[in-house]
Amino acid sequence: MGTIQLDFSIAAPLEVVSSLYRRLDLIPKWQYDILEVKDAVGVTGGLIDRAGATYTLVYGRFGRRLDQHFTVTQYDPPRMMQQSGNTPLGGQVTSTTCLEVQDGKTLVHWQMEYCLPGGVLGELVDRLFFRAVFRRTVMEYNRNFKEMVEEVSSSQLTVDS
Repeated sequence: MGTIQLDFSIAAPLEVVSSLYRRLDLIPKWQYDILEVKDAVGVTGGLIDRAGATYTLVYGRFGRRLDQHFTVTQYDPPRMMQQSGNTPLGGQVTSTTCLEVQDGKTLVHWQMEYCLPGGVLGELVDRLFFRAVFRRTVMEYNRNFKEMVEEVSSSQLTVDS
């Protein structure tokens, strides 16, 4: 099983970060390889708002549409959400996002544990390239999410002022 951990800081209030992170309609805006989010169950108003909520991300990979189904397994708003599911090619994944306030910003702690299919061959693929490639992908997701949240937060401050 592999693990990827990333931390990053967002210049926005925790409540804004949490609210935008839970919006299913925004996922394709910051995760560039997501074509759509579908089959949401147990979601209120397009927001992930409870343990047991489920949804499917549709990735565009290799010229194909690949589904990744997620279930929210733990939810402690607004600070923590854990999701588990299948990988598009048959493995398993669990991701945990924890938020905390630090120096007037929101610090995001993100961790993903995963198991690729294929036994020993999957482990070899993971060590040779998957972990590094996926880490770079998630770092780009995080940059996109940070920019989106800071833009929304900044425009809210301007409107509210």
